[in-house]
Amino acid sequence: MKVDPFRLDKKTRERCVIYKMLREACGRHLSFHTPGHKIGAWDLTELSFSDNLSSPTGCIQTAQKEIAEILGAAASFLSTDGSTGGIFAILYAAKTLGVKRIAMPETSHKSLYNGCAALGLDAVTFAVERKNGIPAPVSLTVLSAAVDEADALFLTSPDYYGNIPDLKGIAELCKERGKLFFIDGAHGGHLHFDREKYAGAYADLWVDGVHKSLPAYTQGAIVSARTKRARPIRLWRPSNSRRGFRATKSWKSRCGNLPSSIPNFFIAAGIGQSFVSLRGGKRSISPRNWKKRGSTRNFATGTS
Repeated sequence: MKVDPFRLDKKTRERCVIYKMLREACGRHLSFHTPGHKIGAWDLTELSFSDNLSSPTGCIQTAQKEIAEILGAAASFLSTDGSTGGIFAILYAAKTLGVKRIAMPETSHKSLYNGCAALGLDAVTFAVERKNGIPAPVSLTVLSAAVDEADALFLTSPDYYGNIPDLKGIAELCKERGKLFFIDGAHGGHLHFDREKYAGAYADLWVDGVHKSLPAYTQGAIVSARTKRARPIRLWRPSNSRRGFRATKSWKSRCGNLPSSIPNFFIAAGIGQSFVSLRGGKRSISPRNWKKRGSTRNFATGTS
């Protein structure tokens, strides 16, 4: 039996479906089709007994439904390409629904700029006020003018200094103007405990960087849709259609087109166990001891 890199207590292990799949495969799977994998049986691809991130029907589907329930989302999607992959997915989804111009602060993460450039979207940037050289939260006054120049608004919350803008007021503004509202919550995954500060309480689509503030491995993130019918309806329902698209179908087909075709199940399991742990399970090792023991331990051999 290979050493368990997750070190979860029994209760949490039983509730983390992706982890259970990996653990059951451990010791019996030989990766002849990808012999270069280096973490033993913990490093799998999409196989008959695992699942497929692009079209999940097994453990990934179950994990995504549970995470969506925890976050209060209509649908959630695993990203093993980090928040950057999530931002690209949101932009791609927006473009397929008719969005051409994205309003965003000049202090936005480079992935948002790169995503707009790669997808042919116009980045409508606006200046932010600074206090002692530090960017201040975006005001409604500034946003009121910015959103009129674009089809959607993309903010970072919290920003890199921990600032959180008036999300409730901004969401109401976007709804009033008929604009989609997206949030880069790469540093705010832990805020779902506080609905007044959490991106998911206000954004149409948002990304949580799970590995930054929750106990997941690097590159673990979640993309979520808040409602089953998005606003404004004109971007979701063509004029010749009688029904609006449902988030669980339309967003799924769009957000799933950009990630790697061979996602890392090790990272995916880390995302799942992060949320399961917060739902009542516990880690069998403290963060301090994890650094002492886990960081110097070879996962494949169990040696230090």
